[in-house]
Amino acid sequence: KGETVQVVCRFRPESKQERDNKGRYILELPESNDKKLSIEDEHGSLRHFKFDKVLPPFASQEETYDFVGAPIVKSVLEGYNGAIIAYGQTGSGKT
Repeated sequence: KGETVQVVCRFRPESKQERDNKGRYILELPESNDKKLSIEDEHGSLRHFKFDKVLPPFASQEETYDFVGAPIVKSVLEGYNGAIIAYGQTGSGKT
């Protein structure tokens, strides 16, 4: 169907424990661009990455499904192959 592999990132919000322990949030998501993000490395330098889409930590399940799942489900129902591969820590919200 002419579709390509896409990489979409969604990061979970900080947990209560992380906030209570005043953990450092190392992810920077520019509000003006939903395709780039920056992550602070162990030396305090920012590393920049570009993806097909970066969903903010507080993106709802519905927003995530509408962007990631719905188009693939539609293609599968039309007879095309489709796959969603979710990677992340146990309990981080991949389901």
